[in-house]
Amino acid sequence: MERLGKSILNALNLAKPSSQDILKMKDHIQNHSFIWTDGLSSYNELIEEKQCDHKIVKTKDDYDRVNHLNNVNSFHQKIEVQYKRYKGVASKYINRYAALFTMQRECRDMDSMETLIYIKRKLKKTKCYFYIRQLTTLDIFTCIPERFA
Repeated sequence: MERLGKSILNALNLAKPSSQDILKMKDHIQNHSFIWTDGLSSYNELIEEKQCDHKIVKTKDDYDRVNHLNNVNSFHQKIEVQYKRYKGVASKYINRYAALFTMQRECRDMDSMETLIYIKRKLKKTKCYFYIRQLTTLDIFTCIPERFA
């Protein structure tokens, strides 16, 4: 998550992420970025590959004026509020909800025409054709099945 509000939200697993899980995010992180982590060693490979500056922030004792998790905590709170509006979220579809949340967040200050252009640009990048019956099995928001590419 950037300080200016751009975010990537994707559930990778339900436990501590492995280094392979973390490396799935590498296309979304620029070289020489600054990364805050909880100290888990799974992040080390990504940090080295992207040549990032790194700060471990585990507890409030590690906080200072710059290095804190207020943005992350606020982001989590907004996700929880949104999911409460849905009156329950099926973990099977968590990445679909995450994609919808991210798009709503990115479009929140746009008028209807800007939102339409934004969605049209997003859809223009997809090469995925599917049948309605496949909606329950495909993750249409985060991946393009190879057989449709």
